[in-house]
Amino acid sequence: MKKILILILLLGFAKVNAQELILDIREGYESSGPGNFCSNNGLLFFTAMDGNVYGECELWKTDGTVEGTVMVKDINPTAGAIRANNSLVAMNGFVYFPANDGVHGLELWKSDGSAAGTVLVKDIQAGPAGYGIWNLCVMNNVLYFSADDAVHGRELWKSDGTAAGTVMVKDVLPGEYNGFFDTQSEFGILDDFLYFNARDATNVTSQLWKTNGTEQGTTKVSNILVEKNKKLKVFNGKIYFSGCENCELTGEELCVSDGTESGTKLLKDVNTSFSGKGRSAPTMLIEYDGNLFFTATDNVYGNELWKTDGTEAGTKLLKDIYSGSGSSFPNNLKVYNNSVYFFAYSNEGRTLFWKTDGTEEGTKALTTSATSFSSSLAVFKNKLYLGASDGIVGTELWESDGTSAGTRLLKDIQPAGITVGASSYPEGFYNHDNKMLYFLADNGRTGKELWRLDGTNLKVASFETAKISIFPNPSSSILNVQLINNEEVNKITITDLSGRKVKEEKGNHTKINIENLPSGIYILDVYTGNSKVSNKFIKK
Repeated sequence: MKKILILILLLGFAKVNAQELILDIREGYESSGPGNFCSNNGLLFFTAMDGNVYGECELWKTDGTVEGTVMVKDINPTAGAIRANNSLVAMNGFVYFPANDGVHGLELWKSDGSAAGTVLVKDIQAGPAGYGIWNLCVMNNVLYFSADDAVHGRELWKSDGTAAGTVMVKDVLPGEYNGFFDTQSEFGILDDFLYFNARDATNVTSQLWKTNGTEQGTTKVSNILVEKNKKLKVFNGKIYFSGCENCELTGEELCVSDGTESGTKLLKDVNTSFSGKGRSAPTMLIEYDGNLFFTATDNVYGNELWKTDGTEAGTKLLKDIYSGSGSSFPNNLKVYNNSVYFFAYSNEGRTLFWKTDGTEEGTKALTTSATSFSSSLAVFKNKLYLGASDGIVGTELWESDGTSAGTRLLKDIQPAGITVGASSYPEGFYNHDNKMLYFLADNGRTGKELWRLDGTNLKVASFETAKISIFPNPSSSILNVQLINNEEVNKITITDLSGRKVKEEKGNHTKINIENLPSGIYILDVYTGNSKVSNKFIKK
């Protein structure tokens, strides 16, 4: 049985930005792992686990408040409906996502934010064996994705949000085999064409394709191989990607396309080891100041930071951060205040926080006090936020204005003594319309859950664990309510899964009569002097 535990206790005051745990979705020390953030109609939609099936989630939404953070719909009551590695996209007031309700398999769903408005769009593979929906992308108010209907293999589909308007665009690889070789590809949009990598009958590897949404307008651009799980990046009116023009002569290198066969080519062979067959495998492509920055591995300097202006001559190493053949492995590139910020490993044997203005001399370590980092970097209200450790308080929430003096610990979310590591590991930062910064963190009591930072000078929130016991569950008549810490109850409310309040009892009650409620699943909220605790129960 899934449980919802809402924990908020405001204590203490400090004139710093307010960082608050919004909701402990998964009771106790287990993490709900919120992710797949998507903004729609002013709300943040996301997926989270509130049960015991790892990687299986349901759809949630939040307005940044405790009361406004709710499961949209329990799509699959017996298990999670959404995989943690799926994604959400917004289109025309709806959020689209793959989900499995236990009846139709993993199919395309949409939601307007209400339980009634969260519905299956189309059962593409009839019956419970639906394999999945992948690679969601919106172009010109049409949703594109890959899907397998059990007849044509995994191919390119599109949807206008209706069952009738959800159709296969083209069977790229005719027959039952998969045209989409990769379930984690990224689309690129250029001049009203959607670019993607797929394979047809002429090749066993993925190549560059484009579509205007029609079968006739879905064509192969070039025979150049596109490397799996790599981004297609639009820059200066062209598509950049990792691939190889002649794989017998070079490995995967930086390639470019203007959308024509003749204009699709290898830009530069960065790694010339093994008689030219070495691969540089460019990643982390980000645009800044008229250049495209990326990481690549060559046979001299290892994995370092590179940049290109779109020409072979203008594609060059920015700086050998880890001097010699060792690699600095730059990662988490982020543009902020006329510089690119990133994490990289240095000759001192530590990962440091770096910035560059695009020149070798302007590429410098921002601070040497923070030496380990979590996997995210975000810009919010003209500040940078990251998870970092100074070796004293563990990996916690840091803030930076782009200067060494202005890079500091903002909040020690998990103080020493709570766990052995004493680190909250902030990550998964999501800037929601520059009004709220959401992120994941573990305070040592709740597991990794959803937090927020609003950028105002308010009091800082700290939290205590209060647990509730209700029994019997399921019940047909009487629910017994007990708080583990024996606090006095001020009020109890019961709501259905749509959020409608169906019962309220004020006072210090420990027994609730639910005989008159229809059978179903409900949320029981218990209000005490300093907390609100919730749990799900079943009325038989």
